[in-house]
Amino acid sequence: MSITGKIKLMTTFIFALLLALIMLYAVNLEKVYHDVASREVKRQARQGNDLAKKIYLPLSYGLSLRIFLWLIILASAAGSVILFASLTSTWLAFILIVATLGMAFWWIPASRVGSFGAWLAKWSARPLGLVLHYLYPVLKPVAKLASDVYPVHVHTGLYEKADLLELLAWQSRQADNRIQPEELMAAEHALKFNDKLIGDITTPRQKVDTVSSTDTVGPLLMDELHKSGHVSFPVTEGKKNVVVGVLYLQDLLKVQSGGNVTKYMRGDPQYLHEDFSLYRALQVIQRSQQRLFMVINDQAEFVGIVTTEDILGQVVGRLAPDEFEAYGNPQAVISSLADKKTPVLEEKTDSEPTEVV
Repeated sequence: MSITGKIKLMTTFIFALLLALIMLYAVNLEKVYHDVASREVKRQARQGNDLAKKIYLPLSYGLSLRIFLWLIILASAAGSVILFASLTSTWLAFILIVATLGMAFWWIPASRVGSFGAWLAKWSARPLGLVLHYLYPVLKPVAKLASDVYPVHVHTGLYEKADLLELLAWQSRQADNRIQPEELMAAEHALKFNDKLIGDITTPRQKVDTVSSTDTVGPLLMDELHKSGHVSFPVTEGKKNVVVGVLYLQDLLKVQSGGNVTKYMRGDPQYLHEDFSLYRALQVIQRSQQRLFMVINDQAEFVGIVTTEDILGQVVGRLAPDEFEAYGNPQAVISSLADKKTPVLEEKTDSEPTEVV
């Protein structure tokens, strides 16, 4: 074979190999942009993350980006087959490229997007975005046609409330979770909220601190009420201890002594049935603006009490004790808020590409 023939064969082989590499390059990019969390990239791009801003440039073109990458994959694969076929047999060239492409799609998508994929996407973002900018008028109708012919129906994978609860538990164990534990706990309690009835959280009558309507308001009674740790008390009357009102400790703060409980209690006590759902109880709270409710059964018997704190506690769960006490001081309240402000998301750098993708 002459030198010219050898150079021609070498040139053909190099071009065929180059097209194969372009094919693998496009497959790698398709993998990155397929697996990347676009919502998270968009969020970090808005927060100034340089890597996220670069990657989001072509990612913002949506399906047009995927179509363009697939066109590159198919065109480079076909070109490789044609060039390799001129060096060997057509079938051998076809098998070689199909095997390479199949291996790329089998191995690359099976691997987690790593630093190389992120680096490749970063340095390809600008030229890729520029090409997409000019080709978008052509790719857009193609993308629309593809989405119309093959609409994507993404199922959430959730069927019951138990699935949502499992998702919340999974989220709490996720390494890059940024949802605060108390927010996850509140969501969990909110989902479980309507499963409970008033009777499930009622303080039984035997454990309720009541006040007689004939008790005299004085230092002794005030001391007993403070020691109980409660802020509201059912007021009973007669031998059957019928509830006739509610005594709130705050109503006695400026009272030294004088008169009986009837003088300071609030009449018209509010009742909840023990079989009421907590959701219905919330509606009653909203309308009545009361903090203490008498719980009754089917025979209208007083069986216990429930407070708004008991009901709301089922929504948000048990809160950590608040050590701050100066809620009467506006400046102190503002300072306490400033002390607790923490950044939700740490700023990423280019040395941390896997955190974005």
